[in-house]
Amino acid sequence: MAAPGRLFSKSPLLHCTHEWCRASILLLLLLLLLLLLLLLLLLLLVLFLLLRHCNLGATQKKGATFF
Repeated sequence: MAAPGRLFSKSPLLHCTHEWCRASILLLLLLLLLLLLLLLLLLLLVLFLLLRHCNLGATQKKGATFF
């Protein structure tokens, strides 16, 4: 069985000997993941608003009222 610290020595990116170094790298990866998730949510919001705007224009052309 490998030591718990040996897990990080497999990857060259996570090759650190200090605990705070490992923690900071993992925190940066977590922040990057959160940023990507936020960008995805923003993209979905823009697509939703664009689709809603297009649907609103289509219903107004037919004479329907939309509140």
